[in-house]
Amino acid sequence: MLLFDAERLTRAMQDAFSAHQVQSWFDEVVYTEAGIAGSTLRFLSDPRIFDAGQRADAVTEFIERNTADFFFLKTDDFKTEYEYRVVIMAGHESVAAAPGSPVSFEGEFACVKYGDALVAVIVGERFPNWQLLGANRACERTGALLGKVGWKNRRPIAFPPILDHRADGTPILPV
Repeated sequence: MLLFDAERLTRAMQDAFSAHQVQSWFDEVVYTEAGIAGSTLRFLSDPRIFDAGQRADAVTEFIERNTADFFFLKTDDFKTEYEYRVVIMAGHESVAAAPGSPVSFEGEFACVKYGDALVAVIVGERFPNWQLLGANRACERTGALLGKVGWKNRRPIAFPPILDHRADGTPILPV
């Protein structure tokens, strides 16, 4: 799991998308009992949708009018996720990043440099101990902390891993 500083990540993405004139939306997900089923976006009554010449404009306007419900609304079944989303408008061809460019587009994906926004990397409880030292060094290069999931009182917790194995898997013995 990757943990980011929300303000720094948002700023890096907004700067990248702005530099490439990419329309984007950033917001926390809202959880309601009905979710999208209780939203007005269930009803598309614009007759232009049936006219091939006007369909794209009708759909674009409908999405822009209902952005919050389309992209940032879920049922409260998921409210423990505390999700934050970034949505961008499609329309970019696959473009390799120019040297130093903060964003590139590959098919349906946008690859965005996140700068100094990475705060921590949390590995699972089954992450091999012999790989922890390498993971820790990678985290140190980015200024991020490394954590490992464990269990305490039948609840998951993240704790600093014990770097007790060499890269080849052999244990480091105390001297």
